[in-house]
Amino acid sequence: MAKKARKNAANSSKRGSEKVAESKALSLAEELVIGGADSDVTTDEVVVLSCGKPPKAKFFRVHPSIRADIRILKRSVGVKEERFLVTKSVATQLDYVTPNTAFLSVTLDGKPFLWLIGTGDDTWSTSARRIAVDAMTQWVRLVPHNSSGTYHRRVAKNNEQEPDFQELDKKDFSELLLMAFDKDHIITNTDHPVAQEVVSGE
Repeated sequence: MAKKARKNAANSSKRGSEKVAESKALSLAEELVIGGADSDVTTDEVVVLSCGKPPKAKFFRVHPSIRADIRILKRSVGVKEERFLVTKSVATQLDYVTPNTAFLSVTLDGKPFLWLIGTGDDTWSTSARRIAVDAMTQWVRLVPHNSSGTYHRRVAKNNEQEPDFQELDKKDFSELLLMAFDKDHIITNTDHPVAQEVVSGE
């Protein structure tokens, strides 16, 4: 009996040591996780939006109501094209500023972006705007046809997936613009370096 009691005591002591070790491990894990174990540490939030045309070969959707007319100045740097958001007061003082409609959009694999479409009556802009309307209800892909100077649409077959705008549809549009254009790409006065280039003709 004494031997059995000693064995039970040893087992109890072992279990106690294991619990202490487990408790210490949990405490250490909580210290290593910023905000503690109860925080939503795995929540991702979009902080930067790309803007321009839909990604090549990607199906996408357009939000049916979130869009705004803005003023854009484009500048080519080598093979790269930069876009600058221009305020109303400055736009009247600069050449080459064009009105665009920015549509909140998202690709099939969940990447949101602002699709910028010119408001002119050229065939590229006209066909793009029609496709934007179609993309409000179905997944489409943008296909350029250089011979006709227009975009065609390609519709995703049998895809009933709903677009996930990742809470961006709850933000004010000005917030979306600030996510798409950093401070260096917003022209608020003619002292901006790019505005100076346009004025001087360089």
